Amino acid sequence: RRLCVGKIGMAFRAVQPETRQDRARRSDKETLEKARLVQRKEKFQRYEDIGNPTEPEASAVGYMPDAERFHTDVAGEERNQRMQRAQVKGEFMDRKREEFYYREEERWRGMENQHDRDSQKVQAFAAGTRGSKNSNSVAYNPLTLNYHPTDAGLQQKYKDDVCKYKATLRTKSIYEAGSREGFNPITGETRPGFNLGPAPQRQQSFN
Repeated sequence: RRLCVGKIGMAFRAVQPETRQDRARRSDKETLEKARLVQRKEKFQRYEDIGNPTEPEASAVGYMPDAERFHTDVAGEERNQRMQRAQVKGEFMDRKREEFYYREEERWRGMENQHDRDSQKVQAFAAGTRGSKNSNSVAYNPLTLNYHPTDAGLQQKYKDDVCKYKATLRTKSIYEAGSREGFNPITGETRPGFNLGPAPQRQQSFN
């Protein structure tokens, strides 16, 4: 209470109005006892208000005011969720795009390799005599029996000469086996010798 003076000079005492907590404290026995324990001073230990034991001090690292303890920005929270979903979807699309890219690269690389193999096969067929129009598979002319003026023609001529020479050797062997004494046993005439001729020689190159 304090003494106040009005406009007309009359003095009166102003009383501080009680709050709801004060009025509830008078009607609540437990609150009244706690208030008396706080205010006692006679031969008893003084009461020290330690505050809420579950709430850290303002200087503590884990302290957070109630206004910041709960997220009240609903629109911002919804936007963050949308952004997070968009980021996950974007990462998924990037990963799928990369997988499709490497898969397509492998497919095109396989197609190019197959094309190169086909081209090499076609070139090999074109360089050879197989499958060519109006061309035989031997190294000589089947009509004139003349050998081609190429290395293949020389090789073919050498093989044919070797076959002829071996046939001549077999003929000589049969001729000599007919009479080992060197004369005809029926007529008694001397048999002439067999001319074998030189063995064929391989020519390395046409040029």
